[in-house]
Amino acid sequence: MTRTLQTLGIDVDLRTHPWRYPGPAAPSSGLLSGGSFHELRRDDGTWTDADGTGLEALLDDAGVPGLDDRQAVVAIGSNASPAVMHRKFTRLEVSTTVPMLAGDLAGVGLGHIPRVNPAGYVAAVPLVAPGGRTAVVVSLLTPAQADALDATEQSYARCAGGDGLTVAGHDEPWSLYVSELGAIGGTDGLPLPLGTQSDLWDRLRTDPVLAGLAGDGDHREVARRLAADGSLRDRVRAHLVTHDRVVPTGMEDLLPTA
Repeated sequence: MTRTLQTLGIDVDLRTHPWRYPGPAAPSSGLLSGGSFHELRRDDGTWTDADGTGLEALLDDAGVPGLDDRQAVVAIGSNASPAVMHRKFTRLEVSTTVPMLAGDLAGVGLGHIPRVNPAGYVAAVPLVAPGGRTAVVVSLLTPAQADALDATEQSYARCAGGDGLTVAGHDEPWSLYVSELGAIGGTDGLPLPLGTQSDLWDRLRTDPVLAGLAGDGDHREVARRLAADGSLRDRVRAHLVTHDRVVPTGMEDLLPTA
C-alpha cells in the first residue's frame, strides 16, 4: 500500500518542530519515494509491495539504482524517520527513493550526544549495551545518498558494524553513525538513556546551571531558545564537558568507513 507521509501521520520537520525529535520512525518496512511510503512485506525471500511487485522492480520503475548498488546504513535517531530522510535528500538534491527496512541490533542501547543541534534538539547516539537489543531502521542507500547523509551528521562518524544486526533479507556489511563526542552521562557516570526532549531536559534541569541555561518554560520553549542562540548551545556543551557529564559510548574502537 502506498500512502503519503501526511496521510500516514508521520510527516515532521525537525527544523521547525525540534521538540518532536527524533520524529516518527518508519511504521513498517517500506520504500520511501517522492514523499510517499510504499509498505513492503517479505514474500518467499523477496521484498514485495501489496501487489506482489518486487523491490528490485520498484526501484527499476523509479529509475534509480538497484539493490546491488546500495549499502545498508543503520538509523538509531531521526534518520529512522521517512520525513527526515525525505527532507534531507530533497535539500541536498539527491534521489529521495530509499528502501527502509525494519530490523533490530543486538548489544546496542541508545543515549544522547553532548551537543545541541542547531535546530535546538539533542540527538541520539548508539551505546554498547551487552545483552541489549534495539529496534532500528536500515536504509539501503546509493553511494550518492550515503555521501549526502554523511554531510548532515556533524559530530558523528559512519563506522562499519560487526555482528548483531537482524533484518530479513540482509546479510551484507552495514554501518552506523557513532558519536565523536561521547554521550551525556548522569551523575552516576553512566550514559543517560535516550528519551524524549522533555524527559531529557527534566533530567538535565536537576543541575542548577543547566536549568539556568535552559530557562523557564516547557521543552518546546527550551528548544526554540536553543535554536535561536548559538552561544547558548555552546554554553550547554561546555558545561557538560567541564562538569564530567560526558562519558564514552563504548564504540570508540569502531573503524570509520572509507
